Amino acid sequence: MEQGKNLLGEFEGADKAHVYATFLDRFLAVIIDMLLLGIFTIPINWYNETSVKSPVLLIIVAIVSIVYKPLLEFKYGATVGKMVMKIIVVNTAFQPLDLKEAILRNIFEWGSKIYSLILGLIVFARPGFELVRTYKEYGNFSNYDKSRTHWILVIYMVILITEIGLLLSDDQQRSLHDRIGGTLVIRKPD
Repeated sequence: MEQGKNLLGEFEGADKAHVYATFLDRFLAVIIDMLLLGIFTIPINWYNETSVKSPVLLIIVAIVSIVYKPLLEFKYGATVGKMVMKIIVVNTAFQPLDLKEAILRNIFEWGSKIYSLILGLIVFARPGFELVRTYKEYGNFSNYDKSRTHWILVIYMVILITEIGLLLSDDQQRSLHDRIGGTLVIRKPD
């Protein structure tokens, strides 16, 4: 009976050494993805926050940001940034991710973006928001109660430090979100 090929083009069960993506590979992929999403989301959000003021548009932009990574990692094994860096995300059996693995792998990012969406919707609902006309006014208007965001920043920093610490100390370069999703990030074979 023939063995099937996995995502890497290798036969399942083959004992080959895999080259795991480095911190720098992954960091540059994140920067590329942030720039790509930023080109789309920043101008739309700025226009929405100062002119249109549509909660529906705010939600649409948030949904695009929320589904970008898990959808591309599920469908193609990589985001655009990872494709540029020639790295892919696989499960621990070196197979393509299923939807559950892709979602679990991105759970922290989802939490952060959903929290930001909720804060945005709160700002959009505040009395006086219709008078905001510049981005500076929006910044002042949206920062009316900074005490609500300080605790989330502390949590985010603890998660980020844990992510980096695990990634740098693990021989498979697995961060916390990789462990939660049961994933590995590896260099794409030539």
